[in-house]
Amino acid sequence: KVKYIIDKNSNQYDKVSAIGEVIHTNSFKHYVEVLRAKYLISTHISGFLPTGLKILHQKKILKFKDKKIIFLQHGVIKDYHPTLTKDSVDLDLFICGALPEYNYVLKEFGHSSNVVKYTGLARFDSLHNCRKKRQVFFMPTWRFDLYGLSQSEFERTDYYTRISEVLNNNKLTDLLNKYDSSLVFLPHYEMVKYFGDFKTNTDRIIIDNMTTNIQRYIRESSLLITDFSSVFFDFAYMKVPVIYYQFDYDNFRNKHYKEGYFDYRNDGFGPVVSTLNDLIEAVEVCIINNYKMGSDYFHRANCFFSLYDKKNSERIFEETIKL
Repeated sequence: KVKYIIDKNSNQYDKVSAIGEVIHTNSFKHYVEVLRAKYLISTHISGFLPTGLKILHQKKILKFKDKKIIFLQHGVIKDYHPTLTKDSVDLDLFICGALPEYNYVLKEFGHSSNVVKYTGLARFDSLHNCRKKRQVFFMPTWRFDLYGLSQSEFERTDYYTRISEVLNNNKLTDLLNKYDSSLVFLPHYEMVKYFGDFKTNTDRIIIDNMTTNIQRYIRESSLLITDFSSVFFDFAYMKVPVIYYQFDYDNFRNKHYKEGYFDYRNDGFGPVVSTLNDLIEAVEVCIINNYKMGSDYFHRANCFFSLYDKKNSERIFEETIKL
């Protein structure tokens, strides 16, 4: 008896309600069903809880000894996250999407081998035999230190300036025109509100403020540009080329996430660049090579994802039933 918690204003509401019974987030029924449920499953820590209970659970004041808590994750872990350690949260199942990630979580996060399992992420099942477009997907992640800024304050940040330079770059526009390609920019959901009125100088570059399911862009795009977003693992899983545009590496490490086991230059699945000119050059090289992943990066991707099939969801289900 599966029930899905979703905000009634979500643009995915119709899709979710079509596959099962839905419960509105923070409704009275939400509280009741959490107390009744045997399994609490979420892509986020405490994501199954109404807002009023989340803090109590995260501080371990509220415990669910009669329930099984399954953490599906919403991306492959590459950095150290203290909120995901055994000291911060009690879990019955911690799903991992890749072998190096599994080894890192098992070693550093304090959970036992009975809890941490390498199954692959559920959404990987839909990343096989995808039909690709001549489309570049640009998705940088957010920054802790920018959260809560006013619009005018945000537009004075280096983060906004560097992204704007990409989206309104004449060389990039010429490149897209020359090779009959397009670019989709999808801001991280924490940054969406700041790009609502942003305009580009070409219809080759599309700004999507979370109006489309991200999975669609992942499945149909032939190149990813990101800085640190773990979305690049989805592209590596599909053996699709990646470019890392890390224009503020030191600032990111100082104010956002500390580095974990993953080194972008030694372990990454594409070139690492820090300047706009190098980024445009890397994009051109990729397009000229017909959007093919380089052989060295292809080998890294094969080693990183030792499980490569359409049985990720099945393995997660089997591990859940074992509980």
